Amino acid sequence: MVTRNSQTYAGGGSGVCGSGSAVAPATSGSNGPVEVNGAVQQKSSARKMVERESPEMVEFKGHGDVLEGKLISAVKVQITDRKTQKKKEVMEYTLVGDDGKARKCLGSYDLDTKIRPFEDVGFWLQIIYATDKDVPSGKMRVFKVSVEERTAFSDGTEIADEDIPF
Repeated sequence: MVTRNSQTYAGGGSGVCGSGSAVAPATSGSNGPVEVNGAVQQKSSARKMVERESPEMVEFKGHGDVLEGKLISAVKVQITDRKTQKKKEVMEYTLVGDDGKARKCLGSYDLDTKIRPFEDVGFWLQIIYATDKDVPSGKMRVFKVSVEERTAFSDGTEIADEDIPF
């Protein structure tokens, strides 16, 4: 249960925070005390907040188009097929470039076989659209995917023979 501005809000049965979790509306600019599950908490205005923008969707249109950056996310999303209007699941890859901006692209059969989410997250990827011409309906789009070379540790630390205890 949450009490804010003399109003009490009860939680739903199976919310994101668990059964019986408290749900409260967002407030604008209030820095006063807030009661959450019987505990009074002071909202802090001492933090410097920076707005986070949605990643830009990149669509590969021509031979040689490039998307590169550190892979930060690889998730399945549901989209609607333009031709059949049916929903289908595809991979969505989000990369952050040297400029700090996040960009994302949808997977294809070729990309999904070359990008390994469990291995590649946290590493630099370069994706180059390698299909020569506009792809006729039903033809596979081809990409060249390069992945940052792995060292013993991604932070550049190296292990010498004397570091091994046996």
